[in-house]
Amino acid sequence: WVIVMLGTNDAFPTQAVTKATYKANILSLVNDQVGRSRKVLLSPPPYVRPVEGSGAWWNEASDALLVQYDEACFELANNTTIFYLNTKLRQHFANHVEHLWDGTHPDANGVRYIGVAWAMAALSSVFDTSPNALRPAIRQMPSTEI
Repeated sequence: WVIVMLGTNDAFPTQAVTKATYKANILSLVNDQVGRSRKVLLSPPPYVRPVEGSGAWWNEASDALLVQYDEACFELANNTTIFYLNTKLRQHFANHVEHLWDGTHPDANGVRYIGVAWAMAALSSVFDTSPNALRPAIRQMPSTEI
C-alpha cells in the first residue's frame, strides 16, 4: 500500500498545471506503483490559505485548482487498486488555518490530523466499517481482546 498526496505545488501560480495535466501525472505515478503490485490510496491535496489578489503566491485561482485536483483523485479511484481517501483535509485546514504555520505547511497539530485522517479514511475506503459489517468480527474475538 502507498499513500499519495501531491498537488499543492502544482497549483502555485507561476507553474500552475491544469486538472487534466495533474490527473495524467498522478495516473502515471499510480500506474507505476500498481505495476509493482502495490495498491494506492489517493489523498487530495489539502487547503492552502490564498493570499487575495496575489499573482505570485497561492491565490484564488490556486485554490480553485486544488478543488479540481481533488476531483481528479476521486475520478481516478477504481476501488480495486486505486482508492480515494476522503480525508476532508481541505475542510479541516480551511476551518483551522492556525494548523498551517505559514498558510501552506501544517504545524505539529496539522501533521497529527493528517495522520489520523489518513488512517480513518484508509479503513473506510478499503474495508466496510459500518457497524453491521464489524459485528461478526467483533463477536469472533475472544472477550479478553475487546
